[in-house]
Amino acid sequence: MGTPANRAAAYEALQLARRKHESDDDDAARKMTNKSLHLFETGEARAFLVYLEKFGVGSAIWKRMQGVLQANNFYEVFGCAPAEAADLASLKRMYHALSLELHPDKNHHKLAERAFQRVNEAFAELSDPHKRAAYDRDLRQRP
Repeated sequence: MGTPANRAAAYEALQLARRKHESDDDDAARKMTNKSLHLFETGEARAFLVYLEKFGVGSAIWKRMQGVLQANNFYEVFGCAPAEAADLASLKRMYHALSLELHPDKNHHKLAERAFQRVNEAFAELSDPHKRAAYDRDLRQRP
């Protein structure tokens, strides 16, 4: 059991970690969360550290969201070439996997909603044969 002073310092460190996370400084947020846990272990600090590891900058999910948001075309959203998404079944598999990973109800990162919307937009365009044909024509004409 920690002292009341340690408990207060741990709470302050955890609050600072949350502010660091809000300003996109997840390295500092991890350090402050670990400091909080070292001073006085709480379930709240442990849960926040797990959250940072799962959704924080540099995590696999964060990298996936960045890939979706920075994609130059709808095929890149799914991380494939046009030939890989040739049939609707494979496109649906890719869509399903990405949408599960990026759905805002499961992914609590602040960019999740935007990434999820981009995936839906890409799927709507590529799953309709007429829209896809027009999109492919436009894509070929780009410099």
